[in-house]
Amino acid sequence: MRSFIPAAVAVLPAVLARPQNFNGGFGGFGGIQGDQGGSGPDSGTYSHGGVGGGFQTIGGLRGSQPMQSASNGYGGDSSPQETATATSDSFPAYYTDSASSTSSIGYNHVQASGSSGSYGYSSASAAATVTATGSGTKATAASGSGGSAISSLAGGSGVGGTTCTVTELSQVTASVSACSNVLLSGVTIPASSTLSVTVPSGGALLFAGTMTVEYTPDSEYTPIVLKGSNAKIAGLAGAVIDGQGSKYWDGQGSNGGTDKPDHFFKLSDMESSTLEQLTIQNWPTHLFSINGCTDMTISNVILDNSAGDEEDSDGDALGHNTDAFDVSSTDGLHITSATVYNQDDCVAVNSGSNMVFENMYCSGGHGLSIGSVDSGVTISNVTFTDSSVVKSKNACRIKTDADGSDSTVSDITYSNIVVSDITDYAIDIQQDYENGSPTGDPTTGITISGVTFSSITGSVSGDDAYSYYILCGSTSSCEDFTFTDIDISGGQTECEPDASLCPS
Repeated sequence: MRSFIPAAVAVLPAVLARPQNFNGGFGGFGGIQGDQGGSGPDSGTYSHGGVGGGFQTIGGLRGSQPMQSASNGYGGDSSPQETATATSDSFPAYYTDSASSTSSIGYNHVQASGSSGSYGYSSASAAATVTATGSGTKATAASGSGGSAISSLAGGSGVGGTTCTVTELSQVTASVSACSNVLLSGVTIPASSTLSVTVPSGGALLFAGTMTVEYTPDSEYTPIVLKGSNAKIAGLAGAVIDGQGSKYWDGQGSNGGTDKPDHFFKLSDMESSTLEQLTIQNWPTHLFSINGCTDMTISNVILDNSAGDEEDSDGDALGHNTDAFDVSSTDGLHITSATVYNQDDCVAVNSGSNMVFENMYCSGGHGLSIGSVDSGVTISNVTFTDSSVVKSKNACRIKTDADGSDSTVSDITYSNIVVSDITDYAIDIQQDYENGSPTGDPTTGITISGVTFSSITGSVSGDDAYSYYILCGSTSSCEDFTFTDIDISGGQTECEPDASLCPS
């Protein structure tokens, strides 16, 4: 039996090799709500077949929500039907389908079905029929001949339209103007160039193959900037964005040394949009800047900066200031099923409201953070839940600037968080930050209230670690803290200025 993943990766670039395709394309591209995708054009050079519902869909999922018993397969080059099986623990479990092929491309005549997502490819070089079914938030179905339909990346409604496939950054602007959906196949971002796209309403920006961002030592540079309303951003199976971080990492991050792009991927002013199924690796410093967005959903992403764990001569990681998600001025954000390996905050909420972070797996960094919070900021109604933080300095953290004022942090919940190998603080609230570091002298200019820690379990490691560390300026600047089912082994505890602010 042929290995499923190498076959898919090997064939996909061949299918998508043409610079542009304005004829065939996606019949529909699903959202989270709705029932069914429409049909696409009946002809085209290359086009994608159906994608059926389910929250795991294209990329599958590992960890707390794995695909359930997926049957994976592709027809090979002029070969009979081939199938492969992925259990609920396997990763990647990219597709739930069975396939047969009569074409040298190996993507014709595919039928796909799956309760956790389904996918089929179709080529107009033969009379292909693709059907996909799945049960997500809504049951979905897609079918077509030649240029088929995509129905539901997340079990929702499909959006029709033409698709352009591009292989060079210079082709993107014209493709966005001509087509509602744009597929970036193995595009390289040249030095000092930016992939800047406003995704059309109802349209999609898709990534295939490996996107490499060439070395640009410039702290003002941002490689990827995306905007849009009711837009879809997603990676196809095997798609990777590589920031070549090893060319920048010097242990100093954005604090000095080699100039580095300050944020690698900006989502700016996006509304009612989704980003999913992306794998990003080796970013220089901060990865995502999520700013000015409303009702944004990010799901099933793998953010891997583990190569930055390589140590310098002093034994410190070369990767530094490598936050995964920096969030500001955003109202309505849902991030779920994200796997993060980095050397700084897994999440850092700096301003905004109405956010949920769930099914997070954070390794190697500084955990799930609020702040640092500076002056004139409001943060409210933020929940971190059903997540794991491992091999990190911190797990659950709220930090405010010592010289900050006129800011409020309220209604923050950490629930069902499992921690392990935490070297500094499992639970941490500090009102003493200055220039990014604690001073030990808390102030009262920023208020923190309505904070709940529930079912925080696990362990800290080392004599210097704390299971909880609360350092507030007063019981008026910190109030209404609730702790239930806290079970963290090892380490010290500290509570200032009053024991009422800490677990009993």
